[in-house]
Amino acid sequence: MENMKKIKPKADYLFEVSFEVCNKIGGIYTVITSKADLLFKYYNNKYFLIGPYIPGEGTIRFREKESPYKFKDVFAELKKEGIECHYGEWRIGEKDINTILIDYRRLVKYDKIKKEIQKEFNISSAKWNASEKEIGHYRVVDLTWAIAVAKLLTKIWEKEKNKKIVAQFHDWLPGYAIKFLKGTGVATVFTTHATRLARALTTKYKDIYKVLDKINYDKESKSMGVFVECLCEKIAAKSADIFTAVSETTALEAKKLLGRNPDVLTLNGLDFRKFPSLEERLIKHNLNNQKIKEFLLYYFFPYYHFNIKNTLIYFICGRYEFKNKGIDILIESLGKLNNILKKDDFKKTIVVFFWIPTNVIDIKKSLIESRIFYGGIKNFVHENLETIRDKIIYSIVSRRRLSKLITSDFLFEIRKRMMGFIKKGLPPPVTHNLINKRDIILMNFKKVGLNNSAEDKVKVIYYPVYLTGADGLLDLSYYDAMIGCDLGIFPSYYEPWGYTPLESGALSVPAVTTDLAGFGKFLLKNATEENKKGIFVLRRKGKKDKEVINSLVKYLYSFAKLPKKPRTERKLKARSLALLANWEKLIIHHIHAHNLALEKIKTRKNS
Repeated sequence: MENMKKIKPKADYLFEVSFEVCNKIGGIYTVITSKADLLFKYYNNKYFLIGPYIPGEGTIRFREKESPYKFKDVFAELKKEGIECHYGEWRIGEKDINTILIDYRRLVKYDKIKKEIQKEFNISSAKWNASEKEIGHYRVVDLTWAIAVAKLLTKIWEKEKNKKIVAQFHDWLPGYAIKFLKGTGVATVFTTHATRLARALTTKYKDIYKVLDKINYDKESKSMGVFVECLCEKIAAKSADIFTAVSETTALEAKKLLGRNPDVLTLNGLDFRKFPSLEERLIKHNLNNQKIKEFLLYYFFPYYHFNIKNTLIYFICGRYEFKNKGIDILIESLGKLNNILKKDDFKKTIVVFFWIPTNVIDIKKSLIESRIFYGGIKNFVHENLETIRDKIIYSIVSRRRLSKLITSDFLFEIRKRMMGFIKKGLPPPVTHNLINKRDIILMNFKKVGLNNSAEDKVKVIYYPVYLTGADGLLDLSYYDAMIGCDLGIFPSYYEPWGYTPLESGALSVPAVTTDLAGFGKFLLKNATEENKKGIFVLRRKGKKDKEVINSLVKYLYSFAKLPKKPRTERKLKARSLALLANWEKLIIHHIHAHNLALEKIKTRKNS
């Protein structure tokens, strides 16, 4: 075992391979981008990212450059085989990372490769040709990209046989390339972020962890429609020199389903150098909290009003996985909490955002109208502020009464604008018109009585678009929206790691995670009792939903009743907990995995 404190990389080249390089799909994108700068510190210009070439948005931050001399012949040879490599730099934060994007579109047409994939996965020609037919996030034909990756790495190794080369593959699609590298000197590391079958089976079984030992892998993967992904994953796990998992949860799944114990746990982290300082976090919280509350003014106040200054803002965000992300548990809990707070005549209002993207048509017309009328009122007041201010100053210094500061014309104009602002009915539970008219989140709001009525102490806003900073409503980025809130709630049932509570903590926003999430398990092992107050780990393992809901309601109730000072203290504790998952501490496990893979290659050569 290497001395982890003094670990140094032994590879001459590190190639990190993911379909999410320059192509944001899910959590792996966060993993890659958050640790790239740290890996660059270890490997410098020996570090390369490999991803798919997808013209358009994916290449915005990719700056193509002339390929290095050592790769020119490799790229030229691959081009003859229908594989075009685009070399350049991907701007991540303030660092430019060497990146190779592979255009594999011509390779798809090669009958030999096509038949090889069809045979291995028993894919019919009809399914192959159905280009829009998706399997998970990817089409079957994207497997040709993995083959192209293998060809690229093989040719680099053939040119650089005296060099120590490590390639780390993230998830099942790039993992398929590993089987084609077995005869080379490329040392391979396969990292699974979540076993594909376990994720799929959470929709079928009440408690996936009770049935792992009994599952027929091939039968279940076929019945769940994820056979291709599962077979790729199994091939990668068994073929890789070193196999790693991102959490204890994923490691358990891998052992049971893939038949191999991970050699190393490569826990996920964040680069805290890229997060704001304490002073910046306080400023950003106040600023963005006010922006969110201004949104609430034109969302709710056309129908009724409440004390906006005495309002707490909670949120959940992530993929639309109703059970896996614990959206079902959260809605049930909020319904119960609302009833309790109404009976208590609770003086605060709690607004809960559901930042869960799904397919939308457009923003609700009533909401657009409210925003326009609100903007009109705001602009009119601003235009008249200088006149009113001058009148106040003059009245004070001349010892006159302040009774005639606002003219009848001003009041008439305000009343006219208010008439357009006021609406009948109730604030909508969702900001957009959805394509799915029977959306399960909306149906469950209704089921538990979360109607956004004036009497409700808990109000909900389902916000089904990505937080890009330019969505036409909040206009806040993901992190800016997060930092403006008071609590993040992530009661996940299936969460191999769980970046959202970690990101919340990094921004000094208290959060809820669970003991079924990788990050939650990590906290239970590493956090002190005092610091656990910053990020609450909800017990879900072996518990019935009713018990989990009651426990979450109890926590949410106690958090809502906290005075300002203890809430501020929890913000600091949340940050200190998140710091446990700093890449500065965790990156050494990746380096260790790379070095172990090189040792495997050395042993294989000598045997």
